[in-house]
Amino acid sequence: MDIRILIPVMASVLFLGGYSPAEACRCMQSHTQTVFCNSVAVLKIEFLSSGTQYSEKGYNIKVFEVLKGSENFKTITFVSTMAGTSCELSIPSDNFNQQYIIAVSSSDGHASLGLCSFVKLLSAMPPKQITGMQNAYAKGCGCEIIRCAEAPCASDPNQCILEGGDSGNQQQNMMCAPDANAICSWKTI
Repeated sequence: MDIRILIPVMASVLFLGGYSPAEACRCMQSHTQTVFCNSVAVLKIEFLSSGTQYSEKGYNIKVFEVLKGSENFKTITFVSTMAGTSCELSIPSDNFNQQYIIAVSSSDGHASLGLCSFVKLLSAMPPKQITGMQNAYAKGCGCEIIRCAEAPCASDPNQCILEGGDSGNQQQNMMCAPDANAICSWKTI
């Protein structure tokens, strides 16, 4: 076989074969405050069972508390899960009847969750993140949290820098909020 034909064929195979279908739904981890501020609603719920409604697969839920959003979200009894896609959310049935905090997006008036949605078992969340979701993060929604992998990192007065790969103190115990001079900075919750 002619090498001029073989090289492009091999490159195509390597390029196409190098990605799995699951990579089509990569999730960028955001600070919990960013998730809160960018969500239509944040709810404390319990997954009751899996089911189908309006031809969509999802979960029957019970809403205990609306942490963000209209009180109309308290009446939601079903969330769709992007079933049949690589971004489908799957909750193991042995985790039903436990409380979760979820950040919901809404499309066409239906609440939906996907693989990249914020869905956290309440008992596994750090206490300060729970406090943030309940009443603190809303105070910082005018601030933007940006990631920075290497110093120096420039920011403006409306931003807080999330240090590269931080999954500890800033993520679990802090929020970005304006001070008395309207300059955003990290604060312990």
